[in-house]
Amino acid sequence: MNKIEFKREALQQARISHQKVLEDLKYGIEELQKSEMGLHEDQLDMDQQSLDDVSNETIIRLGEQLNFARDEMELLNRMVVQEPLHSEVTLGSIVETDQRTFYVSASIEKYTVNDREIFGLSTHTPVYSAMKGMSKGDTFSFRDTTYKILDVY
Repeated sequence: MNKIEFKREALQQARISHQKVLEDLKYGIEELQKSEMGLHEDQLDMDQQSLDDVSNETIIRLGEQLNFARDEMELLNRMVVQEPLHSEVTLGSIVETDQRTFYVSASIEKYTVNDREIFGLSTHTPVYSAMKGMSKGDTFSFRDTTYKILDVY
């Protein structure tokens, strides 16, 4: 598989993986809301207020994560793979290092493309800041690990 085909497959798999994250967050919020409604029906004591506060805070945090994940999904849906391929690390780059392969797109836990593990990397992350603008052959350090960039496309 050539580099352009690999990038297209990486983008498609990123969309699929990120959609799962969105679905999991939505499900988590729905389940918390359901359990909160059940608690209101069953309990009326003083401990209920503290449970409600914890549930509400959790729902708010999950809602914030869901909004961020939606924004990243919109980004993934706007991304296209086209030539010329990247020669410097930027949004949309595949960055092969001696440690792992990154896809600068959205924060996505590792996923597999053609038996290769890919780590989705948002441009908001510190590791992206450490490699931004670099090219093949450059090195960067992040959290006591030094990475050598083997290829960028």
